[in-house]
Amino acid sequence: MHAAIQNVQASPLSHYPVGSQGTVAEVAGTGRFSARLREFGLLPGVRVRLLRAGSSIVVQIGETRLALRRCDAEAIRVCSDAALLPSPAAMPAA
Repeated sequence: MHAAIQNVQASPLSHYPVGSQGTVAEVAGTGRFSARLREFGLLPGVRVRLLRAGSSIVVQIGETRLALRRCDAEAIRVCSDAALLPSPAAMPAA
């Protein structure tokens, strides 16, 4: 898992609302499935944006758009942008 998102709660991509953005934490699934997604650039640490939800989900990674089955999107764990922000207690005092 990417170092910046090791200790952050990740949720399945299929649970995010349309228009939301986040960072991929993990791509689970069979070796062949996850390898194919990596070929398309869906890797831990990469930012994604959810463009469409329903029985098929459309995501954007940079300039690339991918259509995924909902069941496949369940295997992609994403951290929301808000979850990646440091907590006020963790920030150094000015």
